[in-house]
Order: sequence, then C-alpha cells, then structure tokens
Amino acid sequence: MDLQLENKTALVTASSGGIGLEIARSLAGEGSVVIVNGRSQTSVDTAIASIRESFPNAKLEGLVADNSTEAGCRETLKRFPDVDILA
Repeated sequence: MDLQLENKTALVTASSGGIGLEIARSLAGEGSVVIVNGRSQTSVDTAIASIRESFPNAKLEGLVADNSTEAGCRETLKRFPDVDILA
C-alpha cells in the first residue's frame, strides 16, 4: 500500500517496543524518515536494528528522551523541531 508518506518525517514516541515499534516499522516501510524514540540508548538501538532487519535501507533517527517529562519534550523539540507525522 502506498500511503504517500515517502520522505515525510515521523516522530513515533515510545517506539522502542510494542505498538510504537510496529508503527515505526510500518512508517519506515512507507519510506518515511522515522525518529525512533525510547528512554535508553540500548532500547533505541535495539529498535533500530529490528526495523533494519525488515527494511535495511530505512531512514531512521534515534532519540533518547522521556517525552512524559518537560525535559524530555524540550530535548525532542530541540533536536527535531519540524515533523510531519506524530504518532
């Protein structure tokens, strides 16, 4: 299915596991630039590796930040001020 999301930037919060990871994987499959978010570098790296197993050429960015906190939101906005998709 082509959802016309190629090269759109997608921030998927809590995407290091569960539904968030599968949303990130689906967006990567659509050609989006996916920001993979988790609370630890290890969880983000593991999620990125998992997505790359399905889509080796995926455009992925890692983001370690707890977006349930003000500091985490500040870090997210500082690194990625412009996104097209928020999930």
